[in-house]
Amino acid sequence: MYSHALPYRYVLGTRVDAATCTSAASVVLHWARTKQSKFVCPADVSLVMTAHDDGLFRRVVNSADLVISDGLRLAWTLRAFGIDCAMPVRACDLLARVCEHAADERIPIGLLIEDAWRANGLRSRLESMHPQIDIVHSERLAQGSMTGREDERQIARINDSGARILLVGGERRNEKRWMVEHKGRVKCVMLGLGRSLDVLTGIEHQSGAPKAPRDFDIKANVRFVTLVVLQWLGLRPTWS
Repeated sequence: MYSHALPYRYVLGTRVDAATCTSAASVVLHWARTKQSKFVCPADVSLVMTAHDDGLFRRVVNSADLVISDGLRLAWTLRAFGIDCAMPVRACDLLARVCEHAADERIPIGLLIEDAWRANGLRSRLESMHPQIDIVHSERLAQGSMTGREDERQIARINDSGARILLVGGERRNEKRWMVEHKGRVKCVMLGLGRSLDVLTGIEHQSGAPKAPRDFDIKANVRFVTLVVLQWLGLRPTWS
């Protein structure tokens, strides 16, 4: 299912890999240099709880080749489960590290973002941070299913561009579903951006931007802690 030597644990049924930003970037860049079709998923508490409640989505996440702990709570959970080296790996930091090395090595990058505004914002941000970055492809991540012919054409465009790293950003389920469905079909590493896309494009700081449902976040965190404690005590199965 995955091909690296990083330790991992199943947190409420979702596999989370223990990595540092450096080790995660090293894995991603190795896959890019060797032209492997892989996909990387950032996981936070909200994603783990969504996966816990939705077995199909959990299988999608667990199909990822690398699941990073995008937040302190997951890193602390991995430590509680016996991985002392676990560190939080923010998706924004991983992307910055990967793009820095990709720019230095001229590794081509593609963008597959759900809307043009965010795609343009991300491209501008990356080009300002890394002037030598080589963005060879950019197009829209479809919000629904594409016809077989449309899908094949999109795959051909991505592969023909020569991109070795594809940044995929959009609605959480759609983003992960697209990556798992295209693993082995696109000839590059797919890096899911998750909620970091809005951070990178500055949307979360705009007054007109939709606000995160804070009451849901609080409930999700309380429920997460409760269920993790039960798992740690052996009162819940590791895989559920």
